[in-house]
Amino acid sequence: QDNLFFATGGATAGTSAANELLISTAITVGTNNTFTAVASSSPVSLTGPGNLTINGGVTAGQNILLAQTRNITGDKITINNSITSNSGTITVSAEKDVDPTLVGVLTTTGQTITVTGDRDATGAGRVDLRGNVTSNGGNITITGTGVAQLSGIINSGNATVTIDGNSTASAGSRGIINLVGTIQTTSTSPSALVIRDAASVNLAGTITLSDSVSGTLKIGGTDADAIT
Repeated sequence: QDNLFFATGGATAGTSAANELLISTAITVGTNNTFTAVASSSPVSLTGPGNLTINGGVTAGQNILLAQTRNITGDKITINNSITSNSGTITVSAEKDVDPTLVGVLTTTGQTITVTGDRDATGAGRVDLRGNVTSNGGNITITGTGVAQLSGIINSGNATVTIDGNSTASAGSRGIINLVGTIQTTSTSPSALVIRDAASVNLAGTITLSDSVSGTLKIGGTDADAIT
């Protein structure tokens, strides 16, 4: 079985045609294969939507990449089903917003999960989490100009979790971090759970650091990583 790649792009500039990509049915690729879906930015002057929407579950043996590459207000990645990599990483990367719904869950087996809003660091692009994010021992990194965990569980097993509210170096573009769900890690790292780089932080959910001796919660940081 081959790697699977979906992408949109190439419509005429200035038209109402869309570079929107919709995955509506379940997709499974083989043990040694990757899955990639990209809603392209070519050209940026399209007036139609440039969203990536995942309604069908995706399972791959190796790395999964979901990307939205046009920097237009309203464009986003929406995940309405389960995304599972059995032996690889999961990367979700949007120029604008990332919005996994209640049933939009991300799962790896010991590999990293990286979710990024505002990938191009222009100061606009949120991440709103509602479903579970589970890595079973891979580091989890959630970054955007504003990060909200509105429900669900982030569980990294014995690896680290980083929540970063700002994808640029400018204090003026820092977003708000709002954590209402549950975050769990058994990591022994001094950076077991890092919450940083935001205008403000609201901790209204549950945080569990199972290693009470070495596992550390770190809020804020110096310079660009500070909570302002």
